[in-house]
Amino acid sequence: MLGTTANGRSLSAGTFAWSVVARVGGGMGAVCRRLVAALRIQSAGAEHRRLESRKLDLFQDMGRVVYQMYLEDRVKTKRLAGLCKSVAQLDAQSREAENRSEALRRDS
Repeated sequence: MLGTTANGRSLSAGTFAWSVVARVGGGMGAVCRRLVAALRIQSAGAEHRRLESRKLDLFQDMGRVVYQMYLEDRVKTKRLAGLCKSVAQLDAQSREAENRSEALRRDS
């Protein structure tokens, strides 16, 4: 939010810009309309990015749940089981690499 009204209510960027247009008037109108359009585009893009980020977070959470189900032998779908098996292999390789790294640190 950008700016506030006399009674303390918050103004969106677009509403704030239009209030500036009303105060400035005439010749600045076209410039202000472009500014308002740019602010609305920016705001819509920010909202889109926020929603996509939230969706990715949910996909990650869903993947963790499915992987936990796999570890409990509760995944029966071949495609999901195959993906979980790949994750399990990467997990094992990661642990091995971490162990090697720790061993090298101890030996140095």
